[in-house]
Amino acid sequence: MSLVYSMTVRDLRIQQRNAALGILITIATPLATCLLFYAMMELMRMRSAPVRGDDLTFLLTGFMVFFFHIKTASAVAGAVNPSMMPHQRATPFMFVCVKATAAAYQNALAFIVIFSLNYLLRGVWEMQYPLTAMFAIFIAWVYGIGLGMVFLALQRYFTWAGVVKVAYTRIMFFTSGKFFLGNNAPYREFYDWNPLFHIIDQMRSAVFVNYTAHTTTLVYPVVFTFAFLVLGFLGESYVRRNYSASHFPGA
Repeated sequence: MSLVYSMTVRDLRIQQRNAALGILITIATPLATCLLFYAMMELMRMRSAPVRGDDLTFLLTGFMVFFFHIKTASAVAGAVNPSMMPHQRATPFMFVCVKATAAAYQNALAFIVIFSLNYLLRGVWEMQYPLTAMFAIFIAWVYGIGLGMVFLALQRYFTWAGVVKVAYTRIMFFTSGKFFLGNNAPYREFYDWNPLFHIIDQMRSAVFVNYTAHTTTLVYPVVFTFAFLVLGFLGESYVRRNYSASHFPGA
């Protein structure tokens, strides 16, 4: 635990030397994205969703969970640092823990800062069941770890793994249900397969007093998370024991 903590601090400092600037950069992407769509909806005189509640909070709950999952998966997929592997205590599992912890710290901090600013500047606070909301965010994070480990194993053998990761991010952006509620989602067959769609809808059910999710469940993403974790650990173990640079496609 001490080693993971020290490596996590090192990883965060490498990303950005200035702590305050690092926090601003972390919260800039989700906040700017939400404000952009919120401004578009205000200019077009549209409501973000048929729910009685704050429209900006509705967007924040969708985009923050989406970025939490995607950034964790991307960080874990690039976790292994070849320059550090000769050190005796450095293992792939340790690097996965470091990247996952750093992603959780950055995104959780961004989540707290953005929701606090929304309350301080606009006087809006929507949070019906905070424990359920925290559990939904936790599932999105662990799901990102499992998926990132699968990408980590694939990209050691297949050059197209990076393309698949980018394609996955694009697909998640359009099928995660950030712009509508699960109860009245159009063309549900295009979204219902997506675990992130269930996580975001359950997150909004926990946040908004006037919305209860009837068509989604947290059991479905939990099963997917467990499956990807098992596949990720098996794939990483196989690659670590059998990988050879001589037959690496990119070598």
